Amino acid sequence: MSGFLSKIFGGSKSEKDVKKIAPIVTGSNEFFAKYASLSNDELRAKSADFKQRIKAYLTEIDAEIEQKKQDAEALPETEISQRDAIYKEVDSL
Repeated sequence: MSGFLSKIFGGSKSEKDVKKIAPIVTGSNEFFAKYASLSNDELRAKSADFKQRIKAYLTEIDAEIEQKKQDAEALPETEISQRDAIYKEVDSL
């Protein structure tokens, strides 16, 4: 009976979890196979490339964070709730 119900509702929790992460594992294994064949120097070059790509991606976000911080500091100290709201936005960024 429980086997029948399990088929109706899509299996157990662990089976659902395995189905959910299977594509992620497959993708990770593909990346591992791709990068396992690289030499140490090639890996270092990839690391430098990744760092540069991340830095470029974060440039706009960092500028927005800096602007929000300046806006918050420009507010008078009596506007603590508005400052707090701005800093929460900064945290979310």
